[in-house]
Amino acid sequence: MLATGCKDQHVRLFDLDCMSLKSVIYRSTLDITHLAFSPNGKWISIGTDDGEVKLICIKDTTRTIALEGHSNTIKFVAFHPKDNIVVSSSTDGTLRIWRLNYAKNAAHDNKVSKIPSDMVDSAESVKVMRDLISRPTAGINDLGYITWHPSGSHFATRGRRQEVVVVQNGTWNIMYKLITPDPASVLQYSPNGMYLLTVGVKEHFCIWRPEVDREVPITNEKFAIPATEKAIPAELPHPVTGQEKKIVKQLQKTDFEQSKTDRRNNTTDSNMATYNNYADNEEIDEEEYEEMCDFVVDDDGAGYLEDLKRPSDALRYKERSRATALSELQLGGLSCYNQPILGSTFSNEIQAAFQSGSTAELNNKRYLAFNLIGVVSSLKSDVHWTVNVEFHDKSQRPFHFTDHYGYTMSALNESGAVFACQATSSTPSTIFFRPLDNWPSKDEWTVQLAIKESALAVALTKMGIVVATDLGYLRYFSYGGSQIGIQSLAGPILTMAGHAKYLFIAYHSSGAFHGNQSVSFILMDAEKRKTIHRDNLPISPASTLEWVGFSDTMIPLTYDTKGILRGMFLHQDASWVPLLDTDVVRGTKQDHYWALGVVGSQFMCIICKNDKTPQFPKPIINELPLQVPFCQFNLTSTQMEES
Repeated sequence: MLATGCKDQHVRLFDLDCMSLKSVIYRSTLDITHLAFSPNGKWISIGTDDGEVKLICIKDTTRTIALEGHSNTIKFVAFHPKDNIVVSSSTDGTLRIWRLNYAKNAAHDNKVSKIPSDMVDSAESVKVMRDLISRPTAGINDLGYITWHPSGSHFATRGRRQEVVVVQNGTWNIMYKLITPDPASVLQYSPNGMYLLTVGVKEHFCIWRPEVDREVPITNEKFAIPATEKAIPAELPHPVTGQEKKIVKQLQKTDFEQSKTDRRNNTTDSNMATYNNYADNEEIDEEEYEEMCDFVVDDDGAGYLEDLKRPSDALRYKERSRATALSELQLGGLSCYNQPILGSTFSNEIQAAFQSGSTAELNNKRYLAFNLIGVVSSLKSDVHWTVNVEFHDKSQRPFHFTDHYGYTMSALNESGAVFACQATSSTPSTIFFRPLDNWPSKDEWTVQLAIKESALAVALTKMGIVVATDLGYLRYFSYGGSQIGIQSLAGPILTMAGHAKYLFIAYHSSGAFHGNQSVSFILMDAEKRKTIHRDNLPISPASTLEWVGFSDTMIPLTYDTKGILRGMFLHQDASWVPLLDTDVVRGTKQDHYWALGVVGSQFMCIICKNDKTPQFPKPIINELPLQVPFCQFNLTSTQMEES
């Protein structure tokens, strides 16, 4: 049987045996957002835009149960595989646990009594989990997947940030979290429950083995879904049967291996059958078993040698150790074995270039720039965009204009505003500058890059405009619109920022390794186009850069997704000092801090309650005192040291 929810707000049932429409079982006043059958197929759950979940009995569609409590669109509904429990999620950020109740006079087969039968007549909410799951975020297609472990002991869903949370059945406590390369859009346990599949919004395909390793997935691919036999390494259990697959690969085609093959070819059919039976059943004789038991000796008492209770354990342990050794060899650069190792690093994907202070489009609105000077926002209509520029200093007159290019980034300072967009199939990458009213030259200008080149980041300095492109170029323009210089970067641009005569550039120096970005920076005197300092840029482990800028005293600053604000002090040998850990400030709250800059000893930011980026209408700016993360900060001596 197949159920469909269509744009006409109708839910239809189709009989797949005869490929025909069976019935229309539900008509909603709002859009249908999710459908799910109960494990035995007797009930169907229907989620809608009004925040209500309807349970409808397939056998008698007049029997319905309403699950009421969500205040916004339903994202997902999941039935427990073996019990009368339902979990639902909503865009209001809540996850609700429901228990289905049976009629008092209902008689059930003991074997299926806990699976929702025809006799369910009501439901009750047993748990509301607030701020556990994500809310709608610009540029992220979050389907709100909930997947139960086949045993029913726990379920997994995407958390508020870049993690998957696993919740225990009954206690409803979080058992653990898996940090994914990008926010997970789809999750699914394997039939035997040994593996968890996550597919990210940026098409990262990961397979986890949570009971063994919760830090690194066994498979991590992007843009391509590998075949099953490649997705799970051969030495690991099968995702359906759970049986271990035998590794039958040659390390090298040596004379020894060739001679062994020749001997096998010369054996009789009877002997070959015996050999095949040995390989299939992983049986070894007692002498070989004792020999293999000694191939690893726990001579330091560390306890890393597993107990081998039967001969097959010895062979299995040996093969697993061999596979681990091959993985380590290949990670070290030895590829002579020509054996691909999938998921050997957490993520080799470098962070995409971004414009500090800009956000992705959400509900046809976006911020192109948000800093301590003002705000540049863009509103999309049917045929064009409208760009609005306003200032925190109300004596400065705001302005707006019609945007026919679809600008995605901007930089704003006391001289004016620069806008840019990447190339599309129909339009080249465009740079547009508009001076402020108090600037001597009021001539605005537009420059279009070559078809093969796109702007990725823009910055304003005292001397003019700087544009970083996907060809690795830095293009310098005067405020009058003339290109006055060009240079190449040593790696792909990540982001940049300008202030007064200074230009700060962050770029990738190599690929990411184990989730850690390799980023370098250049601090330049834009007036002289001279490098002041260049070095590696410190970023928190397994994080990405979120913002770069300057303080009011022209100290270069960075802020990463772990919530660490750092400043570079040239008088301290250009060392980077952590100035604030916002995770400490946040505590148990789920707030996110959107960086704007530093004024005096205050971190200027926007506190995002339910999202990672500021939303509309324009939020207020908050101040947080800088607090270097010293140990035992409450001690008087520590506070004196910080001051």
